[in-house]
Amino acid sequence: MNLSQANSIMTTKLALLFLTLIIIQSCAPKDFSFISKEVWYYSPENDIAMKFDSSGRNITGQILKTDHALADVASFRARKKGNRLFIRTENPGISKIRGKITEKKDGFVIKATKNQHSEFTALKPGPFPQPPFRYLDQISENTNRIETSYGKAPGYYSSLVIEDKLHVDYGQIVQEVAGNLKDNMFRDEIPLSMDIYLPENDPQTKRPLVMLIHGGAFVAGDKRDKLPSALAMHLASRGYVAVSVNYRMGYIFLPGMYSNLERCMYRATQDVRAALRYLIARADQFRIDPDQVFIGGSSAGGFLSLLTAYMTQSEVWPAARGNLLKAQSDLGCLDCSTNQDKAFYQIKGVFNLWGAAPFPDLIDADERIPLLCIHGDRDEVIPIGYDYPFANVSPALSSFFSKKVYGSASVVDHAISLNIPSKLLVLQDAGHEPHLGSGNLMTSSYYDIQAGISDFLTDLLCPELPEIQGERIVNKLMKTPVYSARTGTYNRFYWQVKGGLILQENALTAKVVWFSNAMEKSLQVAGSGLNGQISIKEVVVNTPF
Repeated sequence: MNLSQANSIMTTKLALLFLTLIIIQSCAPKDFSFISKEVWYYSPENDIAMKFDSSGRNITGQILKTDHALADVASFRARKKGNRLFIRTENPGISKIRGKITEKKDGFVIKATKNQHSEFTALKPGPFPQPPFRYLDQISENTNRIETSYGKAPGYYSSLVIEDKLHVDYGQIVQEVAGNLKDNMFRDEIPLSMDIYLPENDPQTKRPLVMLIHGGAFVAGDKRDKLPSALAMHLASRGYVAVSVNYRMGYIFLPGMYSNLERCMYRATQDVRAALRYLIARADQFRIDPDQVFIGGSSAGGFLSLLTAYMTQSEVWPAARGNLLKAQSDLGCLDCSTNQDKAFYQIKGVFNLWGAAPFPDLIDADERIPLLCIHGDRDEVIPIGYDYPFANVSPALSSFFSKKVYGSASVVDHAISLNIPSKLLVLQDAGHEPHLGSGNLMTSSYYDIQAGISDFLTDLLCPELPEIQGERIVNKLMKTPVYSARTGTYNRFYWQVKGGLILQENALTAKVVWFSNAMEKSLQVAGSGLNGQISIKEVVVNTPF
């Protein structure tokens, strides 16, 4: 045998060996590792869903028809031979499934003939929101505080700290106010600042703003007083941008010169509005949603929260317009002071903590801003109803310097008469500053106040989902139902089921087949809003007996 013949024989043997390996490989059992157990696979063309429970030479699983609302889940047994799969089931509505099985993205294909094949895609449940939920729960353990100047304006001073509000020495305060008035009588302008509290490491890009205004009878107080600071940190930890603001204070106490107090309140209102304009003009910087602005304050801050939200230019006191005989300059329009920022915002809710309205019809029928008032029923500084303030000092003396005011009960009664959403939370046996106890420590009332404000805000930000459309009673004759949600506060929806299978879902709808043998059948729907708010609703589904 020559070398050429030997090479030819060797080539033939190698070819036969290679062919044998191919045949053996094609006949060898496949492990079908691309098929996941406990995952439902769905073929919309064949209206079939199946799930593999075990693998090996004999495969078992569950299978059902998906063309009706209520489906019987049947077991199946499958046999594999090489790359072919043979599936049998006792379900009379499902024919035998057999053919060559190949992998595809997110599933597999069973090809019976050249022109007949079934594609199955894995049904992977979409993400469903899990707590903590923004605004309802704490989302950040730490908050960052940024102090910034938001403008300057003519005035006396913008801060006077009272260390012990439970034992106020009014004589001492009057002396300090008089000193501040004398020292700053001829100052052209004073700087005004605010503290901005932000949740740490928060990715949300459009966050609600809550403006907090301290109290102090328009002559004392500071943005870092205990109450606004505590509320700001609490709200920021839940995902809000919370701001505590200083404003112009002080006025000359003269009997019968109530116009001095009106001018003081007006200047402060101008400042709060200027602070809001400043923030909204920088909404991108602080990641604020201009359409979700809330405002609230305690005592004098309660007055200012009501004035800021509800006062219109036509309701401004004549005293603010200037009087030559009284040497009072014109203070300008509501948005004509403190800074030059021009920005539009929409106040969505107001909370007044033991403050009052200076005149009865401050709130008009077309000013449909929801309102929460919290007030102690034994408050002798600001009455819960209609009366003179500072009854704890002297009602007779108060009448010389002030007018009667409309406390929280009166304000809420008026708002309700106009069908404006309003709520009064009365703190039983509580006086003024009910959040403070001995040693300047927070009382249990503080946590009632904190919870009341949180509930008020979340009711507005996270309303209940609108009614979910879709069948509540299903049977085997009905077509597979599609459930849908309406947009509004929530523009994206997530779905999960018990006792069924979601065949298709998107941001607004879900197609569900229900298992006939499931004792509990329910669909949970979670709505997600532009501000990251979440609301969850459960739809219970029944079958007729």
